[in-house]
Amino acid sequence: MEGKTIDLKKQFNLFIKVVQYISGLTGSQDIWTETGKIVVKSLKADIVGFARTGSNRRIIADDWTFSSKIPIEKILTAAVKKKIKEVLESGFFTTQGISIPEKYSLAFLPVKKENQVDSVMIIGYRMAGEIPLELLDIYLGVAGIIGTMNTRRQAEKRQENLSGLQHILRDVLKKNNKGQLLQTACDIFVKNHSFYNVWIALADISGKFEKTYECGLGKDFIPMAKDLNQDKLPDCGKKALSRSGIVAVKDTYNTCSECSLSDKYFDRSSMTARLEYAGKVYGFLVASVSCSSFSSKEERSLFKEIIEELSFALYNLDIGEKREKAEEKLLNLSKFPSENPNPVIRIDNKGKVIFSNEAGIEKLKKLKLKIGKKAPKIFYDIIASLFKKKSTYSKTVNVRIENRFYEFIVSMIAGTDYVNLYGRDITDRKEAEEALKKAQQERKEIATAERNRLERNLHDTVSQTLFSNSLIADVLPELWKKNKKEALKQTEEVSLLSKRALAEMRILVLDLSSAHFVQEDLARLIKQLVRSIKTSTGKKVKFKVYGKPINLSAEVKETFYRIVQEALNNVIKHTDASLIDLNLKYSKEKIALSIKDNGGGFDQKNLSHDSLGMFIMKERSKLIGATLKIESKIGVGTKIHLNCKNKQKENIVG
Repeated sequence: MEGKTIDLKKQFNLFIKVVQYISGLTGSQDIWTETGKIVVKSLKADIVGFARTGSNRRIIADDWTFSSKIPIEKILTAAVKKKIKEVLESGFFTTQGISIPEKYSLAFLPVKKENQVDSVMIIGYRMAGEIPLELLDIYLGVAGIIGTMNTRRQAEKRQENLSGLQHILRDVLKKNNKGQLLQTACDIFVKNHSFYNVWIALADISGKFEKTYECGLGKDFIPMAKDLNQDKLPDCGKKALSRSGIVAVKDTYNTCSECSLSDKYFDRSSMTARLEYAGKVYGFLVASVSCSSFSSKEERSLFKEIIEELSFALYNLDIGEKREKAEEKLLNLSKFPSENPNPVIRIDNKGKVIFSNEAGIEKLKKLKLKIGKKAPKIFYDIIASLFKKKSTYSKTVNVRIENRFYEFIVSMIAGTDYVNLYGRDITDRKEAEEALKKAQQERKEIATAERNRLERNLHDTVSQTLFSNSLIADVLPELWKKNKKEALKQTEEVSLLSKRALAEMRILVLDLSSAHFVQEDLARLIKQLVRSIKTSTGKKVKFKVYGKPINLSAEVKETFYRIVQEALNNVIKHTDASLIDLNLKYSKEKIALSIKDNGGGFDQKNLSHDSLGMFIMKERSKLIGATLKIESKIGVGTKIHLNCKNKQKENIVG
């Protein structure tokens, strides 16, 4: 071999440092540039580059790091560009030798984002032969970490965009303006997200689409606006209005050639969905997206969330309009409170209760009040404010009466010296809000626990395995001189530890990526986990699948996977079990999982309440509506049963 000699043992020990460095990059640091620097510095590569295709299918390769000055044009030959395209299309790595004029061996490795090949990492060493497969394994791991980081960053960006949208929606809702709501939504989707253009058609009471909002199209949208005014809807709009779900078109330019906007969708895809809430259809939204976004289930999931947020915002505005009309009606009927089934209480300008209907009298009793007495301070302060400003508007106040919550609208009656309080029971709404807050807090706690678990696993598994490997490797030269037989035995141990470290790293890489739970089947995910556990621990684990796989949401798949992972970790760390049995059963309506071991078991009555593993499993199962049952006895072993109904519904894709 000419040129550089590669020390594989040293390279492997440096690999974990490279992974830790890349994983620790902040959002302001460029992944491509920083990866190039650390790989050249630590793994001693001579060439590190990243390539992808542009919208016109031209190869873009503008992120390079070299150990010495090398003209880029001498690297990007026709043969090299051909290799890059091969990897982008096939998803498999390949190699190529070049002369510039020294001989270099290049490796082309796929970098995946959301389980799709997004770019190609090019690694080069100045050497005549091919790069060793063991070294390629290391770089495949680096490429996997880069893909995971990209996926995570994109997910964080999407979540940031959604949070920004939710914040804007809250601000717009205060202004009670549908036009501003929808126009602001279009603007943020294009300016702060990956959409090329967005437009919304809003229907009036008669069903005509006279109001439209857009961003990214400008004057080019005028023909479409005219068509909508004349009830000429595009095919995507017709489909979206006729059914729920997302209407997705991959090749919009050719599929929708008769649409007045078709030339604005060249080499792009589109997603359309109707704006609907509580049975009312408000209109539809169309977004132009890249072909890669079109293929992403996570992108469609985000699009669905956006549609739901907008629909709910429109519904809230409708409720606000209805409330104003209802308040006006209440003012007109204020002289007849006895006809109202909800509590109606009348209070004069001095704060004294002067009248109440039957429902109101019941509430007054629970507040230990009666007619002729002074109203509670919470009511009196609002009433005093209304009389002081001589306001004809209404104000709202929430009151807890025993174990129920009530909302009271405090309305002044024109030409009188009293106000009416119109109450309604909002306990169910309050409880729903509290349940939502609790669920969000539980998710936050689980996420924190997961991060802590990953940190512990990185320290307890890969780091310790590599440390042991390093210690053995350091003494091998001296041992070889004294006892070759023992040295050979220790060499086998080094090989075994290296394989174990790779298996442990694969588990951690899978832990860091959420895209797997969108694309992969649950059985396959668990098989990968079982294979890695067997390799890294030597434990005997049996896994059987019964029935035909059914369509499951990413959330359900991740929950089952994490519970299996936690259960296996508990068995390995806390028991002496020699056999673990896993069974996954699919049926049309549900999915069932059982995990059984022959370890020493434990006493469930004496189980610590702060047991983190048990807490995570129970909380995860609750979040998806699954039932989790744990059976264990000392000396017998442990059984875990997890059952979940299949609630997943496929999106409609046109």
